[in-house]
Amino acid sequence: MIVKNQLTVEFGIVKDYPSTVIEYEGDYETGVKITIDAARGSASNIRINNVTRGEYIIIDDTKLAAVIDSGLQKYDVIEIDTTRGNKSARLIRDGVSKSVLSAIDISSKWIQIQKGSNSITATATGLENLIISISYTTRVLGV
Repeated sequence: MIVKNQLTVEFGIVKDYPSTVIEYEGDYETGVKITIDAARGSASNIRINNVTRGEYIIIDDTKLAAVIDSGLQKYDVIEIDTTRGNKSARLIRDGVSKSVLSAIDISSKWIQIQKGSNSITATATGLENLIISISYTTRVLGV
């Protein structure tokens, strides 16, 4: 049985240490879909961390600019999928979707969540401009 869950976190509203905890009840670890919406303005130096597992995704601003001719601008959306076998990173600007997989820093460790508590944090210059959503599919033993 597969159950889809979504957690929307506005990391920019938390001032001291922007974090949340995902309580994952699945039987197997799973990847996540991360949506970074620059709804309030531009941002740079974006990093999403699963502190529990020591995994992270870093968006390399120089490589992003090389792919889309600029950094992340107001109303841009980046969608990252860390699901094994389906890893991707896309930027949507003015309704046009473009792969930005090459802008994911090579040191990144594609985030997975595991059974129990997963502490997720986000950092960015302009973090207050972002709305970050995390969704995942719960993987459980079936009959």
